[in-house]
Amino acid sequence: MQEEPKLVRLSGLPESRKKEAWHEINQNSPELALLLKTQGLRELLVAFDAEIFVDASLVPSLPPERLKGRI
Repeated sequence: MQEEPKLVRLSGLPESRKKEAWHEINQNSPELALLLKTQGLRELLVAFDAEIFVDASLVPSLPPERLKGRI
């Protein structure tokens, strides 16, 4: 059986957690930080009522979560 990737949810974080997560993302993946700032990504999130999940290793201060609908 394949192990599920460990993911953390960035969407809906309180401001204090957002700042800490943003610092870790900038430090661990500057490319992802640039992507997260793009207007196109924001528009997709709104259009699809989506949330952002990223690999847990990029934001170690946040607890890993399971994606909805996965067992």
